[in-house]
Amino acid sequence: MENSHLDKLEILEQLRFPDPDLRRQAIEIFFNQEPDDEVLTALCSLLSDENPGVRDAANNVLLLNDKESIPVFLVPLISSSDIAIRNLAGELLIRKGEKSINSLISHLSSTDNVDDQKFIIDVLGLIGVSGPEKEIIEVFLSSSNDNVKLACIEALGNLKSVESSDILMKYYDKADIFKPTIIEALGKLESPAVLDFILDKYTNEDELTKFAMLECIGKLGNDDSFFFLLSELKYYEPPLSWEAIRSLKLLKDKLELDIPFDESTKNSILNALKEGDVEYKKPAVSLLKSFIDKEVFRAYLNIYGKDCLIDEEIKNNVYPHFEMFVKQVIEYLDDSPKNLRAVIDLTREMFEMKDPSETNGSFSIEKHKLCEKLTGHLTNPDEEVRRIVMELLFHLSHDTAIIFADTMSSDQNVWNRLRLVELLEVYRSEKTLPVLEMLARDEDEMIKDRVLQVLSGINN
Repeated sequence: MENSHLDKLEILEQLRFPDPDLRRQAIEIFFNQEPDDEVLTALCSLLSDENPGVRDAANNVLLLNDKESIPVFLVPLISSSDIAIRNLAGELLIRKGEKSINSLISHLSSTDNVDDQKFIIDVLGLIGVSGPEKEIIEVFLSSSNDNVKLACIEALGNLKSVESSDILMKYYDKADIFKPTIIEALGKLESPAVLDFILDKYTNEDELTKFAMLECIGKLGNDDSFFFLLSELKYYEPPLSWEAIRSLKLLKDKLELDIPFDESTKNSILNALKEGDVEYKKPAVSLLKSFIDKEVFRAYLNIYGKDCLIDEEIKNNVYPHFEMFVKQVIEYLDDSPKNLRAVIDLTREMFEMKDPSETNGSFSIEKHKLCEKLTGHLTNPDEEVRRIVMELLFHLSHDTAIIFADTMSSDQNVWNRLRLVELLEVYRSEKTLPVLEMLARDEDEMIKDRVLQVLSGINN
């Protein structure tokens, strides 16, 4: 015991050494040794050390240790004038989760500092464990500080505090500044009473509050609110219309309802697809499935290749309208679009999925037009575009591909020329032999060897 006590005293002394490496080494002892409360106090104080290595070591030891008393020593750091220390302590308290709640509530009840109150309430909300609702409600009702009140409202929403719903609804009309946050908090309660409250207040609110309400309607809505959004959509401008569209998508999926065809509805959804952020483009792509026409196809092509989830939705939407898709791609390629590679790759994928017997006789004309457009890109600066065009031409028209074999065999990229050899092997015919013989004289030895393998297989 005596030696153990001396060891601890030595370690505590080392934690105060001027040399940061020695301080860090002393901290790291507690990755394998249980610290007592005296050591924990010292470790917490080192979160404010001037050396980042020392701070990180102390942070990691505190993070990995499960002692129930750690939050007791962390909470006083909330009052630090250094915001970095406050935030570091807050992150640790959040990671400790439910173990931090009692210490946070104790500090909350003993401080009148509004910055500390807001910080503690924010942390309690981010921990997200029910329990401190009573204390947060008390602060909300007694505080005269708007920032503290807003923190309380947000935290009560994160805690899904049903106990606070009546209080928040009664407080709603007392100050406009709180309305959007109250709506967001109530929307997390998933209560029919909240939906009725939102719809009752909706008409007379400003755009910011309506924005929060629309998000809640998407989460809580029913059949009536679905058709309410449809009727209101034509009166909205972005970004309010975009949020309404996202909510419509949520309700459509939840309630298995259809979007009725209406030109103004289509235009609003198209606007979200063309101008909105990704979070609004995704529901717009899905909803436009009900409005497939030339304009929608062009909008799909314009955004294809920017987001993998959106791309998958587009594929699912255009495949049932394959012939219309091909016609629009032919027109789209005239504009040398920035997403040329992605669109050509999509076209290749669509053709590979399609059974030729499912297209009518007149479709051969469209295939011919498409081949004409594609051949112009065999000299595209993008080597990936050239490769995909090569593959697609062989798939669409072997005869056209052979006509342009000279261009393909002159590709500057050796891997593209090697891919040409593979395609000639797969799409083998009498016409491929002269092209292979020409490639047998390629300057690259790897290509020569591969061509000889193919020729040997043909001759045998």
